[in-house]
Amino acid sequence: MILNPEHEQIIESGASYQEIIHYLLTISESVQGSTYNGGKWQIILQNHEHVSLGSLKLHRTTLVFRGDPDAVTFQVQAFRMRFLSAGG
Repeated sequence: MILNPEHEQIIESGASYQEIIHYLLTISESVQGSTYNGGKWQIILQNHEHVSLGSLKLHRTTLVFRGDPDAVTFQVQAFRMRFLSAGG
């Protein structure tokens, strides 16, 4: 299923890759490889890597949100709220 490729938003997340997959599985209607499909949107996991800074190991995952503009905006906001974290 390819939806409106002209409207997409790319974000990078530092959340755990397994947590991201678990979240995407709960909101998706179908999955094809690394593409998670909803009614008017799809989210593609493009890249996942571990970055080491000294003894710190950080996750970085690139996600592409694509589809109906309102659906993409909603899914991006929902994703950010789900994985929102604050330093302290």
